Amino acid sequence: MRDGGGKQKGSAFEREVAVSLSKWISYGAKEDLLWRSAMSGGRATVWRDKKGVILGNQSGDLSSIHPDGHNFIDKFYVELKSYKDLQYQGLITNTGYLCKFWQSTVTEANQYKKHPMLIAKQNRLPMVVFLQVRGLRLLRLHIEQSILASCQRGMYGFLFEDFIRWAQPL
Repeated sequence: MRDGGGKQKGSAFEREVAVSLSKWISYGAKEDLLWRSAMSGGRATVWRDKKGVILGNQSGDLSSIHPDGHNFIDKFYVELKSYKDLQYQGLITNTGYLCKFWQSTVTEANQYKKHPMLIAKQNRLPMVVFLQVRGLRLLRLHIEQSILASCQRGMYGFLFEDFIRWAQPL
């Protein structure tokens, strides 16, 4: 990606994840159940903060655009981040982008009474999904399957490809 192409990279990442999760939810039958939320969830935030109206279906970076995706979006607040360096080492010191993104995802998910899900991609590394224990249980994942865990932050990470293979769609 060329310098200054971060917005295009992020948009392409959001489209890729929307299609992958749609296929996961539908057991490969459909790729158009989820799509990018208006303003990457900003519309829901603006309405909540300025008007006191909760637009839970448009919270987070993904929205359901088909009834088959509603159950997933009703339960999970999905945040998507594609960064050059997520600063994984910050999980040890509670610093860096990944910790900041996780805390923000948890805070926002709580606002909408949903489970937080952070899907992140660092350049030249595989995509990773982070969930709390309650989200793991809902999707029938096991803590011992996680590749990254920060118990003090309550986050458990899975390679995205493993998540797709192991997690049970709602």
